[in-house]
Amino acid sequence: MMKRLLLLAIFSWPLSSQGAESPAAEAKPLESYPVADRLWLGSFGGDVEVNPSMDVLASRSGDIKWEVEEGAEVKEGAVVAFSSAIQIRQSASQLALDEDAVRMKLKTAEWQHLEKATGLERQVNELEMKISKLSLTPKERELLGAELAQRLAEEAREIKKELKTLNEKLNPEFRANELDIELRQIQQDIEKARADHEDLVHSMEILSPNDGILHILKSGYVRANDIIGTVERRGHAVVSMQLLDPELRSEVPESLAISVSGPKGDLISGVFSHTDRMANVRLGPTIYHFKLDQNPGGPFTSDLSGERMVTLYKLLNKEVRIVPKADFLFSHPQEIQRLGWAGFLKTIWPGARIVHIGPRSIALVKDE
Repeated sequence: MMKRLLLLAIFSWPLSSQGAESPAAEAKPLESYPVADRLWLGSFGGDVEVNPSMDVLASRSGDIKWEVEEGAEVKEGAVVAFSSAIQIRQSASQLALDEDAVRMKLKTAEWQHLEKATGLERQVNELEMKISKLSLTPKERELLGAELAQRLAEEAREIKKELKTLNEKLNPEFRANELDIELRQIQQDIEKARADHEDLVHSMEILSPNDGILHILKSGYVRANDIIGTVERRGHAVVSMQLLDPELRSEVPESLAISVSGPKGDLISGVFSHTDRMANVRLGPTIYHFKLDQNPGGPFTSDLSGERMVTLYKLLNKEVRIVPKADFLFSHPQEIQRLGWAGFLKTIWPGARIVHIGPRSIALVKDE
């Protein structure tokens, strides 16, 4: 009896194996899977801060001059204060003196131009008189002798060259161009002084790091990088979290989104804001910052602040079918290992394309 049962089992196994359905035959239609525009990447611990504040730092050492009052509402990038106020005042005073001196410099240049022309005319007259004295009659050349007459003639030629140069300088067009250059140089000097002062002022600007309410912490003399104030973003909430997984850090940060559960169980979504590193740790882990959307349950309250579990998603910018890996991972591990997810899923849904593979699910779309 035992041998008969053993033989029956041996011969019946291949028959049942031949009748087994393929993965494609076992799978559900792709259209039966849920539709979404994002893919779950994991849940991680994060810090939520309601009404977050960002520090306002002194750009350099010196006296601080605040441009806005305590509690004022400011916009991101707005000038809230100036560093080195004394240096700015000194530069402004010097620029005012330079501005007052411009008109005098322009008039002085015109006077000097006229005086120069008068001096040149006087030199021309003197040279013409010298040439006249050096002009010899035939009788005078005979009396002085050929050698001395030759020297006087050469001296006269040199004076005539000098006279020609002076006459060129007295040319009305030349004189007008010369004066124009001098006047434009004065204008350019004052324009450069204005630009230098403006550059100095801009270099001393202290800007608001974000929109919000300004709180002044320090005035008077401060050192570079001192925290001199904060800007509070009332009605906002931000989430900070570390991502240590290299695969997650390789994702484009702008493609990431989050959600957190509020104190009343309501789900609040958020979008990527920026990244930075831990203070004073140049090679430390990257900190990801997200800003939460407005809470559908009402304004953010302080009880949302603190450590919370944060769910991270990959935004796909299109609607996809979300297929859990568990639907196939345990029933067809060898095929998946041999073909990979892309090859394996092609045997099930030949017309489908993988958009993204997450830790638990795969996002698929049908090829158009």
